[in-house]
Amino acid sequence: MNSKIRTKKSLGQHFLTNKFALNRIAESALLPVLLNDVNALCQIVEIGPGTGNLTKFLIKHGAKKLLAIEKDQRFIEIIESIFESETGKEKNLEDCKKDYKIILRDILDFDWKDLHNKNTVVGNLPYNISVKIIINWLKFSNNSNFGIFMVQKEIAQKIISKNKNTFGRLSIVTDFLSSSKETLLEISPNSFSPPPKVMSQVIKITPKKNFNSMVLEELDYITKLCFSKPRKTLKNNISPDKLLTEIFAKVVDIDKVRPSEVTSIQYQRVAEIYLNESKS
Repeated sequence: MNSKIRTKKSLGQHFLTNKFALNRIAESALLPVLLNDVNALCQIVEIGPGTGNLTKFLIKHGAKKLLAIEKDQRFIEIIESIFESETGKEKNLEDCKKDYKIILRDILDFDWKDLHNKNTVVGNLPYNISVKIIINWLKFSNNSNFGIFMVQKEIAQKIISKNKNTFGRLSIVTDFLSSSKETLLEISPNSFSPPPKVMSQVIKITPKKNFNSMVLEELDYITKLCFSKPRKTLKNNISPDKLLTEIFAKVVDIDKVRPSEVTSIQYQRVAEIYLNESKS
């Protein structure tokens, strides 16, 4: 890391320095290039490149078009210099600026619908806003092939839930918005500068191309209600909503099951029925 630049705790800056991990993330993001896939020429979108550690590996592994989105003004010139130095042998300066760009923007203010070309998204996400970033991307990224994200291990386990101890609202909503989710890599704190206090995991998510936004709204409402008291029975939590109680009673035994014992598919089905019946 550039010794002259201090990390900002307010921005959740922990820069990945482990070369094995950086290489693995870049390989995963650029897999279509390695396989000579039809998606090989898609744009890579890097969230929060910081000092450019991952940026270098992305270019090394074949990123032909790269858009970096950075909130911290201090890193803009650093990334621009990496673009020029890492691609200078193959491209003139004009082509470099056309194919490799960095914009100063808060990723939470970025409009994913502005990306009209096929893209793959990759980023070491700030822990405190990682969920917001992923949900926004899943909702509006119509042209993304998939995303590779570094997040806090606890968040990764909730997104890619394997058991009822980690299953919750985040699992259900991301199940609805994605076609596949998987864990790629676990990374220890000493792989970062400065090291965080928690373990991290790299996850891969493929967004669903089409979903019913009105069902998503109902799913959001229903899961908030159901998980308001996770250890209580489902009936206890949903009793204020008579219609929802009637619908759930036809799907599961609401007197016995807890919110984490209902499957994502069942939640989605209830949301669809709730939407239709609340209209009538």
